[in-house]
Amino acid sequence: MQYQYCPLCGNLLSHKTLGDDQNVGWCRDCNRPFFAFSQPCVIVLAVNEQDEFAVIRQSYGDTDRFVLVAGFLQEHERCEDAAARELFEEIGLQATALAYLDSYAFPKRDTLMIGFAAKVKRTTFRLSSEVREARFMNETAARRALENSLIAKTVLDCYCTRRNTNALQFIPHTHTP
Repeated sequence: MQYQYCPLCGNLLSHKTLGDDQNVGWCRDCNRPFFAFSQPCVIVLAVNEQDEFAVIRQSYGDTDRFVLVAGFLQEHERCEDAAARELFEEIGLQATALAYLDSYAFPKRDTLMIGFAAKVKRTTFRLSSEVREARFMNETAARRALENSLIAKTVLDCYCTRRNTNALQFIPHTHTP
């Protein structure tokens, strides 16, 4: 997101070089910079005790394609808490542990997606109005289902590579959404 106007006073921003950063939005009245940024969101690969993955179809946008649970961070929210909250809100699953995987720039939507794997129990999904369908799938089926969802497929690939090389570091998650 590139600011054109000061979000504090509403005046048009000028541009200034600050250290190594060039063309930074600057408010002369507030005497402060406003750096361009991408909206942070989480994308979550839920994994149950049978090593199956939760994939969803959304009820809006491209409803034919499977994706992973994802959503924006709320103000002052930790990434881990956002991942657990989105899982619970969208498909009713409780994250018992989380592992950071990687971050993924998504210029098409001007977002920075922060990828997590979440350990969950295999239970009945409770779908929000945002989700049309949710399924647990084994790795082969999940790869096929996510083949047209570049970032979701990349998250799955990252998880499987780390799982296969014992490089996953799950941390218990006790915060209840």
